[in-house]
Amino acid sequence: MSGLAEILDENTALRRELASRDTLIGQQGEQLHAQGEQLRVQGEQLRVQGEQLRVQGEQLRVQGEQLAEKDDLIEELRVKLEVLESKATRFEEALTFIEKKRELAKAERFIADKNQPPLFDDKELQLPPRDPTSEAAEEGEATDQRRKSRAEGGHPRKGRRKLDAENLGLPVTTVHAPAGDVPGEVLGTKSTVSYRVEYTPGKLHVVKTVREQKTSADGATWTAPEPFLLPRAMCGDGLLAQVVIDKFVDHLPLNRQAKRLARRGLSFGTNVLSGWVRQGFEQVRPLVRAISQQVVMDQLILSDDTGHPVQDGGDGKLRKGRLWVVTDQRQAFYAFSDDKKGCHPLNILRDLGFEGGTLIADGGNEYDPAEGQLGLTRGGCWSHFRRYFRDAAVLDERAKLILPTFKDLFMIERELAELDPEQRLAARQERSAPLVDGVYAFIRQIGPQVRPGGLLAKACGYGISQDSRMRLFLTDGRVPLHNNLSELLLRQGVVGRKNYLFSRSSGGAVAAAGWYTLVQSAKLQGLNVGEYLYDVFKRLPSWPSNRVGELTPLNWRRAVEAGTLVPIPWGGFLM
Repeated sequence: MSGLAEILDENTALRRELASRDTLIGQQGEQLHAQGEQLRVQGEQLRVQGEQLRVQGEQLRVQGEQLAEKDDLIEELRVKLEVLESKATRFEEALTFIEKKRELAKAERFIADKNQPPLFDDKELQLPPRDPTSEAAEEGEATDQRRKSRAEGGHPRKGRRKLDAENLGLPVTTVHAPAGDVPGEVLGTKSTVSYRVEYTPGKLHVVKTVREQKTSADGATWTAPEPFLLPRAMCGDGLLAQVVIDKFVDHLPLNRQAKRLARRGLSFGTNVLSGWVRQGFEQVRPLVRAISQQVVMDQLILSDDTGHPVQDGGDGKLRKGRLWVVTDQRQAFYAFSDDKKGCHPLNILRDLGFEGGTLIADGGNEYDPAEGQLGLTRGGCWSHFRRYFRDAAVLDERAKLILPTFKDLFMIERELAELDPEQRLAARQERSAPLVDGVYAFIRQIGPQVRPGGLLAKACGYGISQDSRMRLFLTDGRVPLHNNLSELLLRQGVVGRKNYLFSRSSGGAVAAAGWYTLVQSAKLQGLNVGEYLYDVFKRLPSWPSNRVGELTPLNWRRAVEAGTLVPIPWGGFLM
């Protein structure tokens, strides 16, 4: 029994131990469950925190992008600020330049101030050389220009100018002015004579043309042509010539001419006068073409361009046309284009057959296509070059250092004007070449010292970019130092533009270019424009088309001087 009791006791002990373990396991399970719940809660908290971190990260990313955008905006604003500051500096310089330039003489000729102290103490700055002859002449000129005032015993003011009536070639009308009654006894009588020029408005008259008609045996009728340039027009050649002169020489717009004619009782409107000008150009177009062909014969031309607005739209807006001039210094040819593209001078010169010649122009790139495609040798303009430094001298005193050398170059050219090309070239190589070398040595020396973008920097940059072109006159005695003549010829169009403002069509602008060709070529030949126009107007209707080149201003003058052509007097007819 004892064994059974032991087994029962052992079983009871095991049961107690199992119960104790079950209790412990239950407690541990509860603990594990509680821990699991805590872990679940912690996991949820971590998930929430992770979501919060994700949201915060997204916010930080957005803030980072916003900061990057702000940085880009700040950089953009910084660049804009630099641009605005640069523009403000340029505008300030431009305003100062304008204010100072208004106080200076408009002439580009430089006159040095002998009393001015040295501009700089830098002994290392090598000044451009001077021409000894020109410098001595400048000294004498400065001495001659010193005038004493009347208070200092200088020359008194000259008396009243007397009119040389006998040599004027004008008819003289005598007017007697009686002294009238005088009080008391008249002791003597004498006369005093004076002259003055009087004006009688230009005379207009009507020309009655009676044209003979003949009838042949076969019934055909032959009628003599009218001896005038414009068929079926109401103007004679003299009136047409006067309209052209008033418009293209004296720059009087057609509407003012129409008003002037209206005061004389002639109601020719502006459109009528414009029609005469257009029709007249069509009649002289072959003559204009002949002038253009003669201009390029010597293979050396000068060229430039200026604005010539055109108003040919219904909205009244202006197109920025261009007026081009090509001259051989004896005659001039004008052409019109709608804009300033480089294809226009290329087409103009190609149409004239100008290839492989020498072109003198400023540094504009509009002539580059013509230079490259036509194989031209291109020379520069020293007046244009000098203008850069003259403008720079308004704000920067260093630019004045080079101006006396520019003056010497122009003085030398004035002395060499009457020499033949070979003699002129030899003198240039002896006297002008050292000055040109000095000019370029100076601008290469001073160039790195000046502020980029300033007027002096632009002047130096322009000179360096045009080096070979500026030296062309040192290798060819025919090449002029400057392009002033073409600029002077374009000034006629500029003055005209200030009066009549614009052309009303491209066709009108082309006609204007043709008339400028005719009248300016006549002026270059020293002709009386009215007498020349009247003569050729009378000759052209019956003149052989293959001999029209004989009527260009150059050949017309030569024929008159040789006595082979007698000008038709104004008002006369070709018999």
